[in-house]
Amino acid sequence: MRQKISMICPTRERTKMLDRFVKNIFDKGTDNIKNKDYFELLLIVDNDDEQTKDFFAESLSEYPTIKMINRENHYN
Repeated sequence: MRQKISMICPTRERTKMLDRFVKNIFDKGTDNIKNKDYFELLLIVDNDDEQTKDFFAESLSEYPTIKMINRENHYN
């Protein structure tokens, strides 16, 4: 049995950089990166970050291995 790789990416209103990051991962990675049993990308997004939430809904929700986790706004 293979172990799952989880990558955590905190982000806030950097949708162009996030788009480039995701495209690089999926363009250069193996086919396993598209399999949710082997890989997951967890985007940590503040509740008030509408820009990133909209970008996820419009552009990233089609990827089965990308999940968005909302959290309370953290000022540190």
